[in-house]
Amino acid sequence: MSGSTTWINNLAVGFSRLDVEYLHLIVGTLGRFPSRAQSVLYTGRSRSNWLVRLLRWIQFHKIFKQAFSRVEMRFFNKKCSDLLKGKLSDRVLVVKGFNSFLPEFFLTEQFVVVDVLHNNVNVCELKGYQGQLVAVSDTVREGAFALGYPVIKTIYNPIDISELQLKAKEYEVDCDSPYILYVGNFFKEKGVFDLLQAYASSENPEVKKCKLVYVGGGSSFNELKKQVAENDLQDRVVFTGLLENPYPWIARASLLVLPSYAEAMPYVPIESAVLKTAYLVAGFKAASEFFCTENIYTVTNQPGQRVQSLKNALPLALMANSFELLPGLKDKIKPEEVALQYYSLLREADAGVE
Repeated sequence: MSGSTTWINNLAVGFSRLDVEYLHLIVGTLGRFPSRAQSVLYTGRSRSNWLVRLLRWIQFHKIFKQAFSRVEMRFFNKKCSDLLKGKLSDRVLVVKGFNSFLPEFFLTEQFVVVDVLHNNVNVCELKGYQGQLVAVSDTVREGAFALGYPVIKTIYNPIDISELQLKAKEYEVDCDSPYILYVGNFFKEKGVFDLLQAYASSENPEVKKCKLVYVGGGSSFNELKKQVAENDLQDRVVFTGLLENPYPWIARASLLVLPSYAEAMPYVPIESAVLKTAYLVAGFKAASEFFCTENIYTVTNQPGQRVQSLKNALPLALMANSFELLPGLKDKIKPEEVALQYYSLLREADAGVE
């Protein structure tokens, strides 16, 4: 259960390769990215129900929030019951993102619910979880443990390497020079301003012969564009916007940089390595769990230090051209390997019942 995000789509691929019966239930409607599952069901939005529309029209949802939530829950419970009638076995594993909505329909002994933690969370966020907790990295697992929550294991998110390699050949990128690349959301904690300042202030010839390309979007886009103009870099910095398929850009880059302040499981540098593109990541806590030492630059919280460290690291990374991952990681992220680990949770639950 989740939207059609990368991890859930790759998990569907894994179950297909294992010949395990599954379906993808999306609580909502078709999103921007289609599901890769062989069987997909949509509940639709609660606003499609006349009663929900009426209650919203009279502002009932703002005055009586709990009562309105019960009305919505009844809608989704009935939708799930109707959609899944005759399609389920006696025991069913439900895998969902921790923040994904869970209809009460699934809170029976028929279902083994697994909540997947993709980010570090606080006590308030964890308070209401319904199933077993799985983390996508040891860093997230340790953080949850520190709050007193029993994460049963770490299961890395799946990455379909063969699919990435095919997507990387779908089109030619529109850039006439070597370039340094950032892919992701645009806001301060992702380090997008640090990268721009490190690039703008560098006098190293290896850096200066490269353009800087930003793929993505976010709340800091306008400020980022403003700083590009202030540094007179309009001819050297490229914004592609959001791309459904950024992999040709990644495959062609001279260096991919992830200057984030924190990450749970950093997808993009792993994808970069798979496509044999050199990468450089900030030294956030989870970095050493996935990446080689030579691909990580040290950071502290001292003012200006993050920019200076990145500035120093950029030419070294360009010259080193290193794209290796830690040994064994590629095997751990295979969709079929990840799917098998999740499927084992169902077998373990059944063994416990017996």
